Amino acid sequence: MEIACGIFIIDKNGNVLICCPRGTKDKHNWTIPKGKVEKDETFIDAAIRETLEETGLDLKPFKTKIKEIGQRKYKHKKKKLIGFVLYLDGIIDCETLSCVNGEHPEITHYELVSIKEATKRLHDVQSDLLKEFIKDT
Repeated sequence: MEIACGIFIIDKNGNVLICCPRGTKDKHNWTIPKGKVEKDETFIDAAIRETLEETGLDLKPFKTKIKEIGQRKYKHKKKKLIGFVLYLDGIIDCETLSCVNGEHPEITHYELVSIKEATKRLHDVQSDLLKEFIKDT
């Protein structure tokens, strides 16, 4: 089974960073920074690397503050998502974010939205994981 790891990054105002993948037209297919685990890579390290590649944010200094919040299997794929959360003390400037992996960036737009709005716009698997986490906190 393919494993993807991603981080729900929540700023000091309680807003979640969401990303629009290249080619996405549906307003409900936004995502958190996430991607596949590479060989000999831990789940948290994969999530941190993918965040750097897809946003330019280096979260290595915050590794001890990043917490795993759960796993969800994609309904029609042999794939699951392992989710993490990071609460930042500051605010993210979306204008400074950029996808740094490759000639054709995977991510084209970034937004900070309320948790409620994030649950509406994120892929169902990510939305369900975020809703479950919020319910338990």
